[in-house]
Amino acid sequence: MRVIPDIDYSGAQAERGKMTTKLRYAVMQRDQFRCVLCGATVDNGAKLHVNHIIPVSKGGKTEMHNLRTLCDRCNLGKGASYNPNGMN
Repeated sequence: MRVIPDIDYSGAQAERGKMTTKLRYAVMQRDQFRCVLCGATVDNGAKLHVNHIIPVSKGGKTEMHNLRTLCDRCNLGKGASYNPNGMN
């Protein structure tokens, strides 16, 4: 019987943890507090999220140029796919 060594996953989501409230606000402010895909705002009842354009799981960083504002509908429809112009 072959023993499989334990794998340390503790750093797998490390980049996601670096998003601060200040960074989240700066992204939403840059995007004028609206979803960059459909234009929804909190005034329309949308819940806004800050989303990684290139997902952390695919090597994306939590940096201003890799973040955008999406409404809950667009964000949840996107999943962990990578399409910088919209949903797949």
